[in-house]
Amino acid sequence: MKVLAWAALVLVACASSTAIAESRFRPFTEADAIGMTTIGDPDYWHHNQSAGRVAHFSPDGRRLVVVLRRGDMAQGTTEYSLLLYRTEDLLRQPPPAPDVVLRMSSSSNREVFASIRWLPDNDTLLFLGEKPGEERQVFGFQLADRTLRQLTRSATSVTSYSASADGKHILYMAESPRRPLWDARTRREGLVVADEDLTELISGERAPFGSRDMYLQSTDAADTPRRIELVDQPDAGFAPVLSPDGQHVLVRAFATSIPPLWRAYTDPLLKYGMPDDASAPAGSSRVMQYFVVDVASGNARPLLDAPQLMTSGGIDARWAADGESVLMTLVHLPLDGVDAEERERRATGPYTAEIALNGQVKPLAPASVFELSKIEGWKDSGVVLVRETLQGTQRSFFRERGDGWTRVDTSPDLQRRVSVELKEGPNQPPTIVVRDSGSGRESLLLDLNPQFGELALARQEEIEWQASDGTTVRGGLYFPPDYVRGKRYPLVIQTHGYSASLFAPEGIFTSAFAAQALAAKDIIVLQAWDFPEEGNEAAWQLYAGTKLASVAQHQFEQSVYEGAIDHLDAAGLIDRDKVGIIGFSYTCWSVKYALSHPRPGYRYAAAAVSDGFDGGYWNYIVYGNKPALVRQFEDTAGGTPYGPGLQAWLREAPGFNVDRVETPLRMIPLGNPASLLNDWEWYVLLRRMGKPVELVMVEDGSHSLVKPWDRMVASDGNVDWFDFWLNGRKDPAADKAAQYARWEAMQP
Repeated sequence: MKVLAWAALVLVACASSTAIAESRFRPFTEADAIGMTTIGDPDYWHHNQSAGRVAHFSPDGRRLVVVLRRGDMAQGTTEYSLLLYRTEDLLRQPPPAPDVVLRMSSSSNREVFASIRWLPDNDTLLFLGEKPGEERQVFGFQLADRTLRQLTRSATSVTSYSASADGKHILYMAESPRRPLWDARTRREGLVVADEDLTELISGERAPFGSRDMYLQSTDAADTPRRIELVDQPDAGFAPVLSPDGQHVLVRAFATSIPPLWRAYTDPLLKYGMPDDASAPAGSSRVMQYFVVDVASGNARPLLDAPQLMTSGGIDARWAADGESVLMTLVHLPLDGVDAEERERRATGPYTAEIALNGQVKPLAPASVFELSKIEGWKDSGVVLVRETLQGTQRSFFRERGDGWTRVDTSPDLQRRVSVELKEGPNQPPTIVVRDSGSGRESLLLDLNPQFGELALARQEEIEWQASDGTTVRGGLYFPPDYVRGKRYPLVIQTHGYSASLFAPEGIFTSAFAAQALAAKDIIVLQAWDFPEEGNEAAWQLYAGTKLASVAQHQFEQSVYEGAIDHLDAAGLIDRDKVGIIGFSYTCWSVKYALSHPRPGYRYAAAAVSDGFDGGYWNYIVYGNKPALVRQFEDTAGGTPYGPGLQAWLREAPGFNVDRVETPLRMIPLGNPASLLNDWEWYVLLRRMGKPVELVMVEDGSHSLVKPWDRMVASDGNVDWFDFWLNGRKDPAADKAAQYARWEAMQP
């Protein structure tokens, strides 16, 4: 619900919170967020749509499995459950109890039961899993006798896999092993530094981060995996897809050059990824390209003469049954060979399209980064696409007509009688429901978190406000459960995205945010969408065309935060002298920019950042051998940090303006050397200046934290941090006494 009148917003909040205050529900804590049960699909965990990810139906449609995940605080592991249902039982009342056929746990950052796929026998499941203390592998599980079999024996963790239609051949990607920089030759001759990362030179090993090796093997236990050599390193953000006949693999890799025709694309995200200089070195582009690899020879050729977005998810790709074409979402199409009108359409954005190995392209519909699509079905009778939009889940149906695809009305032969979906909302914890496509009737299948009925949950409302340049932005506002009308509360702004369709007790990410737990400490929390309003394509085009890759981006985000403070202050909801802010990943840059470039009337009383660089001089030196990042830093600051560009750097780079920071800052690098180096400049300088700063590391956290204890260090630590600096309160737990002693010593 978009709340445009603040009087109405306050009344709604009061009405909902009065009942909570009179009840005896206990406060929500970060441990409750960690112990929450959700569906286990990795893409959903990273905040992509749940549609099409809840139930995995067998080929004959008679059975389905569901994967659930939850954090186990006692063991410090993530627990996964594989649930089996019979389709004919789904509409029964009361709902059938799930058959939990297998449980697995992970003590690492890797998901279990990932990439589930049924084999044609309707009994065998393939998936990625791991045994405690071991690397992740491909497993096969037979339901008839509940037999689990490890199918791969990779020395390093398997990151993704694909299988032939009969399941007899498995293609998988595995992390490249670490390789020492020092060997007999380099010890004798020395190491001539070329493109090595600074962290590699310090550690003495080439880090495997983002580097993958590709292997093909049969499911015969005696088979030895065959490595498929590739000319270009495949992109780790896209899982290669093996054709049904096992003859071809679809991969994505960085484009090594930018043909002149590609510069005709007007999609701002593509333009953002292309270097302006045609002679820019390899690696300075953030543009991708799809290739088809011949399994027998290892030869690769471009699938399309078109640039592709660099994304870490949200793209679905499926081969046709005959292996002669592939259906893909969010793909840019070539500009040559079409009329002027079609060329202009293709230049502006991506499509869902079928691409044949012979180069023929058949578009289905335009696609959007705001409304990611998933291919739910592709049969002789047509294609089903599922999209998660601002209006909810939408299914689109397409039939092949002549040489192309045509959208049609709902077709019974393309839609199951029942669908299994996740039902959730900002104020509705997720449940799994069943919908009868014939009657439209909905029934509950499984309440994932009945324990939430005992918790005092913060009420979330969607709000809109204006940044100082007039751009409309939006976000989710969490009210303390016992909100009192007329009282002004501290505010914590959580940056880097917002979804109106999710139940997000922490916010949009797990690496620093803790919205419900903060609200339980009498703090209003704003989960801010730090881009123009979702779905407003004109505003997005303007934003991407004028602000991306420039200091104007961080100035704009600073104005978003300041506009929110003004808006909430004018509504009488917050104490503007008690405002905190959290940056994560890319918005660490924007938050550090706001802290180091304060404007009159806007002072942050506390801040936290987690796992993100800030584009400063130190970051420039650390990533000097990474052309794409260095180019981004130069574009943003307005030049190089030497010669004519130095004055712009002195003015704009956060690190050169740390002396202006007056905000207590908690920094949380996530275990890897690069994450630590991102924060080192600020940590050293603030300490040297005697300003309040804390740096807390976890051992080997992933970018979006997974392990329960890591999440507690980051998010629960932030709850205590903001409660201390904004409310002046301390948790009486004995094991937290040391942290408060440190923080009290930081006070003036």
